[in-house]
Amino acid sequence: MLRRIFIIFIFHFILTQTACYKGNDYNYEPRYYASWSCQNNSSCINALGYNLGSAGGFCSLSSCQNWTAANVAIYPTSSSNCAETATYTIFIMPKGNVSCF
Repeated sequence: MLRRIFIIFIFHFILTQTACYKGNDYNYEPRYYASWSCQNNSSCINALGYNLGSAGGFCSLSSCQNWTAANVAIYPTSSSNCAETATYTIFIMPKGNVSCF
């Protein structure tokens, strides 16, 4: 019994690392990553911690786009994009045991 629980746990861990879990129907979808460039804007760098970086994974493209609108687009000259792969090192990720933003 303990072995079966362990195998299920490992399977669940692997799936949640590669995709976002949606409810109880085992519908996994890709994660999205917001990659940004502050273009040397000091306010942007101070807020995000790095001139270039990525955040994620987001469970939907719209949540990724909302995050960039609220956290990157507010700085002049900054740029960002959301994609299924991170362009830069991921510096901002979900806290705790949350598998998606």
